[in-house]
Amino acid sequence: MLDKGETQELINIVDTANDCMDARGIPEYSLLAVQWNDEIDRWEVVYYSDYGIDYTTVFVQQLSRGHYMATGETGGSDWGLGCH
Repeated sequence: MLDKGETQELINIVDTANDCMDARGIPEYSLLAVQWNDEIDRWEVVYYSDYGIDYTTVFVQQLSRGHYMATGETGGSDWGLGCH
């Protein structure tokens, strides 16, 4: 269960990752998972899409309280790291 603050943090993380997906021109996608990766100290936001790349992971880093930046993504050879 998430409290109000945790819920807002999750919304900010997903919004940041959605902006990255939109910037890449993916017209439709579905959110599959959001998880913390201890090894790289980043959030992983995983999507599915029928448009070109099936599964895409957007990595999101917290810059400061409530401010996040997508720091890269994986999903195919035509996607470069560094979605900002």
